[in-house]
Order: sequence, then C-alpha cells, then structure tokens
Amino acid sequence: MAVRNGVYMCCVGILLLYITGCFSLYEDQVGMFDWRQSFVGKVKFAHFDLSTHSSKRLFVATESNVLASLNSRTRAIIWRHVFEEEEGEIEALLHRGSYLISVSGGGRFVRSWDPNSGNLIWENIGKNTRDIDGDQKGTIKPVRISVDAIFASTGKKEDVLVLWVENTLKAYSLLDGSEMWSAVSRDTNNEFAMQHLQAFDAQVIVISKHDDVSIAVKKFSAESGKLVGEHILPADWLTQKTDDCIVVLQKNLICFDSISSNLQVMPIDDDSKLVNTISLSTLSVDDIAFNQPRLQSLGSHTTSWKDRPEFVLQLSSNHHLLLELKHDLTISLIKQFTDNVKLFASVLGDNALLVSMINTGSILEFQCFDLAKRKQISEMGQRFKLPEHHGKPEKAVLYLFSKKEGVGYRVLLVTSDHALILVQQPGRITWLREEALAMITATEIVELPFSPSQANFETLQEEFGAHPNGNCIAVRVTVLKQSLKRYL
Repeated sequence: MAVRNGVYMCCVGILLLYITGCFSLYEDQVGMFDWRQSFVGKVKFAHFDLSTHSSKRLFVATESNVLASLNSRTRAIIWRHVFEEEEGEIEALLHRGSYLISVSGGGRFVRSWDPNSGNLIWENIGKNTRDIDGDQKGTIKPVRISVDAIFASTGKKEDVLVLWVENTLKAYSLLDGSEMWSAVSRDTNNEFAMQHLQAFDAQVIVISKHDDVSIAVKKFSAESGKLVGEHILPADWLTQKTDDCIVVLQKNLICFDSISSNLQVMPIDDDSKLVNTISLSTLSVDDIAFNQPRLQSLGSHTTSWKDRPEFVLQLSSNHHLLLELKHDLTISLIKQFTDNVKLFASVLGDNALLVSMINTGSILEFQCFDLAKRKQISEMGQRFKLPEHHGKPEKAVLYLFSKKEGVGYRVLLVTSDHALILVQQPGRITWLREEALAMITATEIVELPFSPSQANFETLQEEFGAHPNGNCIAVRVTVLKQSLKRYL
C-alpha cells in the first residue's frame, strides 16, 4: 500500500511539473502573426553619427518614406518612423551633433528628432503645397518642387535651419522650430530659381541663373533674413544645358563649359565680378573626350569638407579628373582615373581620404588616396566578392574612424536591388540588409513539409488521441495517464 501511495505521489509531482512548464496563448493572440520583419527600404540619405567616437548610430532616410536609426555594428534597427504616403517624399535629411532634421512633403513638414531615441522634438507644418487631383475629385497628391536645406550660423549661440522651397527662403530655430524669417521672390523672370544654397560668415547665399548670360548672387543675413548684398556675374558661355556647377571652399562657384572645354571659376563673395577661365588643355589631361561630363563635390556627407579644395570632374564613365582649386583661383590636376570607378571621400581631423571603387564583375576593389600627402595608400586597399544575386553598387558613404595605427574606414553601399551593405577592412562584409523586401508587390503562400518535431507531435496525437477540451493542460494530463497505465 505504501508503495502504491508513493507511486501516486510521484505521479502528482510529475503532473505539477507539467503544469508549471506549460505555455499558452491569450485568446486575442489566436490567429495573429507568427513572426514579423521590419525594413527601411532603399536608402536615399545616409549619415554616420560623428558626434562621439564610440557612436554606433547610422541615420538613414529612404525612398519608402522611412526615417530610421541603425546600429552600424549589427545592422539592427534602433528606431524607425514610417511617414504617411500622403505627405510626399523625404527631400532632405541633415545631421550635426545633437540635431537631426528631416524635410518632407515639398518642404511643408520640417521636423527635429532626438538622435538617441527617435522621439519628435518639434515639428513645423507650413502651407499646403499640394494640388487637388483633377482625375479623382477630392484626392490630393504631392507636387514635386525644388527643395534644399542647410545649417547656418547666425554669429550668435543659436544656429538656424535654412530651407529653400520653390521661390521662398525660410529660417527655423533649431531650438523650438519656430520660423524666424522668410524671404519671398516676386521676380517675374524667375531669378530665384535656385542653383545653389550656401552659408558662411553668418550669411546665406543663393546662387541662381539670372538670364542667358549671367548668374545672380544674393546674400541674406542668417539672423534677420535681410538682403545684405547682391551682384551679377557675367557668364556669356552659359547655356540651358549648363546647370552643372558646384561650390568649392564655400566661396567659389565652379562651372564646366563642355562646348569650349573650359572650367569657369567665380568668387561669389567678391563684387569685382571676376571670372577666371581655365582650359583643360592647360592641365596636362591625357585625353579630352566627353560623354555626359559633370562636376562632383567630395565629402558631401561631412561638413568638414567645406575647407577642402579638392573636387572631381567626370569627363566620362571611364575618365575622372581629381582637381584642386588654388587660392589665386587657378586649378591644378592631382590625379587621373581611367577606370570605370566611383569616387567618394571623407575627412577626420587632419586626415582626408579619397576612395575609388572599381567594380569588375562580382569583385569590388577599393583603392585609397591620401589627399593631404598626395599619395596612394596601398596597405589600405581591399578587395572582396559581392554577395551572389545582388545588383551593382549605386551609392557609397565613407566613414573614417581613428585607430592606433592611424585611420581606418568603413564603406556603406547601396546596390541597385536596394540591398544595404557595410564593408570593413580587410575586405570583410560586416552585415547586409535585404531592403528589397520593403518593396513587395505580390505574395504567395506555400505549404512546407512537416518538420521532425511536427511529425512527432502528429504521431502522439494518433497514439493517445486529442482531449475533447482541446487545451494543452488536458492533453498533457491525458498523455501522462496513458503512460502510467503501462507501469501500474
């Protein structure tokens, strides 16, 4: 009798262990998703957080109207915001220190975000810049207009965000988002059709085509928005196709005239209307053959590049010129690239690194050029194989970081199939995000065969049967009773 009681006590103990180890679902969870994946989409803007040396944040804005912060070491999403489709696309993303600013909806929505948590700090909603769709009465659609945004110093403690929308220049306080001033163009000849927006010496500079033979330069006070100066630069070489101009060293506008093969250098802060014409034939260029030539600014993802004199003239996909603007407004040739390359650069302290990316089929090669010492750094080059079944890199963002031996770098790649890849020396892919999955247009459900654990569960059901109540505790009690019958 004592033995039988002991057996029953053991059975009760085992039953209690089964009950405490049981997991179940709440009623409102039945039929809900089994798993969930979050994506950001094809990256349009990307900024590595440079506020601290140990920061792991990467800020991105995408074509899917997503603003997000990623962990640059693990690829994980730290925080993410999906904007409403009716707002329109994200036109600008700016980051500096503790400020992270997004501009969307044709400049209507200006928002400041906390870089750490992604919380909204302030929001300024301007006038509605959207039209009523004539085909579907009552529906609205975003209107594509020219939008640009920069940070500007007022000469005091408080900096401002300067926004250009169509023919209006506005400044917002970075502290609370309040509009500080605005300047509206009423010119009938569309003189304010913005070409470039610059900020230096507590001034905001608007550079635009004045007419077919001149360029207008207007200077506004960053503190009050008042027009403090303007002058017209002669440009008889200007054509409707001459819209490829860049600003170098903050105060010099450089344009390329493909008809005469000349570079035009114009100081925008000088009322003397001086224009220096430089022919490519004087730069010892090997072959002057054009195929959609364009000028390229370097270091667009770091504000430190504003003090660097280097820029790139792309004559064709297989011919790039690395050039330097001198203080006397002359230009010298630093290096020629005759491969099919993409060039990008960044600055860290006194270090300025130019990286050329060569794509030869499935192999990607990075070559590094020290701009300060004007020499190739062979030990920093790297080669790696692109992941299979992925598109070619379309964009690249360079991130420099300090290490004991000097400077290291990581490269963020955006491919044609929307993948996001982070590459680190020596030719190692740190992580990859398949962001093409953010653009799914169709799905199909496929039934997969049973796994071994599922097949074992089906066997147990056939052997012991299902409890009429259908709950997991009753099923386990039934299985326990059936097992005990074999020993009692």
